Amino acid sequence: MKWSWLLVFLFITGFLSAQETNLWNNIRHSSYTIDNELHIRGEVVDIPGSQTDFFFSQGGGWYNQELHHLTGLTYEAIIPVNSQDMVQCRYRTLLPGSFEGLEEIIPGLPDSLVVMMSGFKTNNSFPAPMSEMALVREDETGDINEGFGAYLDITAQYFARSASKFYTVIANNSNSFPTGPVTGPYNLYASLIINPETVVEDSVFYALIYGQIPVLLTPGLYRFSGLNMDSIARLGNIEYQSATNNLQMACSIDLLTSDPYFGNWPNMTNSLIFITITLQVSLTMEFSIVDIGQVALMVMDDYLIEPFENNLPEISGIEVIEIFPTTTINLTYYDQNGNFPLISEIVLDNESVHQMEPLSFNFNEPVVFTASFISQWSNGFVRFSDDGYLIVEQPIYTAVNDPELPQIFLSSLISYPNPFIPQNHNDRLTVQLKNSSNNELFELGVYDIRGRKVYQWRDSDLTGKQPDFYWDGRDLSGEPVSSGVYFIYYSGIPTGEHLTNKIIIIR
Repeated sequence: MKWSWLLVFLFITGFLSAQETNLWNNIRHSSYTIDNELHIRGEVVDIPGSQTDFFFSQGGGWYNQELHHLTGLTYEAIIPVNSQDMVQCRYRTLLPGSFEGLEEIIPGLPDSLVVMMSGFKTNNSFPAPMSEMALVREDETGDINEGFGAYLDITAQYFARSASKFYTVIANNSNSFPTGPVTGPYNLYASLIINPETVVEDSVFYALIYGQIPVLLTPGLYRFSGLNMDSIARLGNIEYQSATNNLQMACSIDLLTSDPYFGNWPNMTNSLIFITITLQVSLTMEFSIVDIGQVALMVMDDYLIEPFENNLPEISGIEVIEIFPTTTINLTYYDQNGNFPLISEIVLDNESVHQMEPLSFNFNEPVVFTASFISQWSNGFVRFSDDGYLIVEQPIYTAVNDPELPQIFLSSLISYPNPFIPQNHNDRLTVQLKNSSNNELFELGVYDIRGRKVYQWRDSDLTGKQPDFYWDGRDLSGEPVSSGVYFIYYSGIPTGEHLTNKIIIIR
């Protein structure tokens, strides 16, 4: 077994994983409901074949809670809580992986990649209770070659961190972790930690190793470098303890990240590659990898909710904009506790109800909410609640409609996806004309809610023979427009027909 193959493997998986560090965005929470529950929402990137799980803890272990799809990329988990205790939340996404061609060289390769938020310990004690460790994934039992002991068969791996330590756990298919007789063969249990942003350039990875090879190796933190792993350096001691079928190891974060080959920490993605392996070493120092656990990208993000006394949200800056027959209402929502609202709606003449949507998701700051609708109305009120039962209301009144404004036919103009959430320069909003004349010339542009033109299609694009138009979310100067409400506006020449469609952009 050549170590260079292991490095190639780790590079491939590390590169793939590092591309997916922003799988969960805009994580936010409500206030405590009347049933002592919290609603946790976030935008989850949907990758074909992936599976995202949500976990929460109040100090007594990690619990999996079902994610419910609301709309677009937004998913919600509803968790029971004790309002007197801190709540810790994290996401884990299982991504499909393919390692065809490497299986014969490295046995026991996993069939997936895991990207997850690491568990966080509020103290630096060792050993850590297993309730504080975050399960990465269980591993198949009995997936090692004959001739190796069950103690080298990895069955699960865990990870956690505190302010100053990284903690790892290897679970095996035995009740012990023997290191082997003095004359060999020797058993090694390793938790690999890799900086995905420097492993390619420096050909370096690190490992917390538990094992005993006379003169050559004792338990510790090691650096391996070179394409064939021919350079090995012991950086310092680790803490370790085996109990039943769990081997726990911990190292100092400073000891690891201060090594000159490690690279910057925190790195740009604030993440590390973590994988467990077991090895057997012969008396002639030939290494055999026996089992490999789950390849995981540990994202060092925390979502902690400290206990709080709830304050009702504040509503201000209500703005009513009427462009016949469409009414747009904007307002500013602020919650002192940083809670998002469970209720955010407009009630018109005590009958029709319209939902208001946020233009951003950082609820520690004021957030603009908006809604547009076609309805004849005279008065109403906006209604908000961050807990679902204590309501904040403010009245709204219609302005005078101007009958000379051109009539709008929303059904003739379609824009999708809506809301439009551009992730990169390849994403496009499609604007589709449904009922325009094939021979008609027209103007087509994008306007903000103040009526300012932010984008216009070129004259060469504007013929009725082309039903679809595309916009990448940039203004006339090529800069990305901000989150908000915009209108696609069509004007026929010379018929004078006018069409418009409201879109929402979320970044």
